[in-house]
Amino acid sequence: MLARMHVTDVRAGYEVWHPNREKASSKTMKAIVAFVLLVSAALVIIITIGGWERLLGANHSGAPRTASIRPRFRRTCSGC
Repeated sequence: MLARMHVTDVRAGYEVWHPNREKASSKTMKAIVAFVLLVSAALVIIITIGGWERLLGANHSGAPRTASIRPRFRRTCSGC
């Protein structure tokens, strides 16, 4: 049976090497991805805070929230 090894475990005599982690382009891309993540999180926070009253359904115009349920009809009487 083969012994189960964790992903971080390395057999004796071997060395794990990640060549792309040291490249300048990899570091730049990691910084760009982190920046985009932070910008998107900031936008979510700004939009949520800015539209919080709208999300709660606040109505400051004084108009009713819903339309009238009863339709309004004019009475027309042809024989009156």
